[in-house]
Amino acid sequence: MGYSNMFFEDFIIEIPKIPEKELEKFEAKSILYSNYLLEYTNYRVLHNPLRKFPYSTVCNIDGNLFKKIKRSELFCGKGDSWKKDVRIPKEHQLGHELYKAEKSDFDKGHLTKLEDLQWVYYKC
Repeated sequence: MGYSNMFFEDFIIEIPKIPEKELEKFEAKSILYSNYLLEYTNYRVLHNPLRKFPYSTVCNIDGNLFKKIKRSELFCGKGDSWKKDVRIPKEHQLGHELYKAEKSDFDKGHLTKLEDLQWVYYKC
């Protein structure tokens, strides 16, 4: 399902590790960082619950399978679905308030471009 660090046949790509000092902050608040490793299809987010923002995102991209689709075609024709992930507490995530903030330069999809993940699109 999620990101594979063995996507390429000839070498392994390791994902970033959380620094030890950060892990100590989690432990001080009784937070298991492993609960914040979120898997999607060919995609993984390592979320920081203290900053309410991901440490990193990684995805597998296969340009040979690229498919041009419209946002309205996503999720079986339901379009984009921008919401907080139900697998982690809402108070540990930023939502629409990030994009509406006065000096925000963030656009939806800022973690990984839709075009990079379109090859995993499945027809309903």
